[in-house]
Amino acid sequence: MNDFTSLSSLSGNDKGALVGMQDAGEGTSGEIRPDAECGGGMRDAGEEASREISPLASCPPSGFLFRIPHRGDLATRLFSPVESSVDLSLPSVPIHALLLRMPDPRRVANGPEGTPFADVSFLVVDVETTGISAWAGDRVTEVAAVYVKGGAMRDAFHSLVNPGRAIPPFITQLTGIDDALVRDAPRFGEIAGELAQHMVGRVFVAHNARFDWNFLSAEYHRVAGAPLESITDEQLCTVRLARRFLAHLPRRNLDAVADHYGVAIDGRHRALGDARATAQVLMGLLRDAERSGLYTWEALDEVMARRTSRARMSRGGRAMPRSTDGREGA
Repeated sequence: MNDFTSLSSLSGNDKGALVGMQDAGEGTSGEIRPDAECGGGMRDAGEEASREISPLASCPPSGFLFRIPHRGDLATRLFSPVESSVDLSLPSVPIHALLLRMPDPRRVANGPEGTPFADVSFLVVDVETTGISAWAGDRVTEVAAVYVKGGAMRDAFHSLVNPGRAIPPFITQLTGIDDALVRDAPRFGEIAGELAQHMVGRVFVAHNARFDWNFLSAEYHRVAGAPLESITDEQLCTVRLARRFLAHLPRRNLDAVADHYGVAIDGRHRALGDARATAQVLMGLLRDAERSGLYTWEALDEVMARRTSRARMSRGGRAMPRSTDGREGA
């Protein structure tokens, strides 16, 4: 007998014991309290309690004990749309959740056990460079980081960087950074320690994160012989988030996504201006994630990991298409 059959076959008295129903003439209001135990049987709270009431085989975290007046005594019943004596297996929980218009309680990573976005520390990073080849001679010329947590943001780090090589004219035309501007700037090794302190324990975020991640990883490899993964191993790409939550946009470069959220970019193609804009875009994307039913970092990370796996299979194993090895929309 399935859940819908058992629900429709309840007797009139049993249906009267469900939520929001009580015997006529009894004025005592119902009492709802959290289900404290999901162990053995729960017994009637009346003076002559003797009948054991079986709980769900696997109590959902959204379960309640509902105490209502029933035939002169207080009967403790499981807050459920089906008869409490019916043994419900775990696969029937989504039906239970549907009838109560609750989220599926089996998605524990998206429930109390998960980490809400407001409790996650994000570090939004942007780098400007001499080109697009992190491991073939191009170097960082500017780096900025913005701290985001709980819907608030603040600047964390910003510095020009002397790349130790000439900056191509087309890069100067794009960013405004030329050889004269970085001549007296520190080398990356001089700022590496301070920047690393900001990244430890935080989720690394960037717009087309692979680009920024690869350049910083190459720089840390040169100065410390250590990969960026030794500093932080959590990474989030706002381009990939935009592809999922803003699929209706014809382009998902920073200009297009910022415009969608009404974000004005003060200092486009400069590290601090782009990092600040990306931080505001991140907060907008997280709000859209919540509207889609994702409320925790674990749930979002799982969904994005599945998306990456499907993309890799469809592209024959490449992590990302070649066109995104550079800055998307640059």
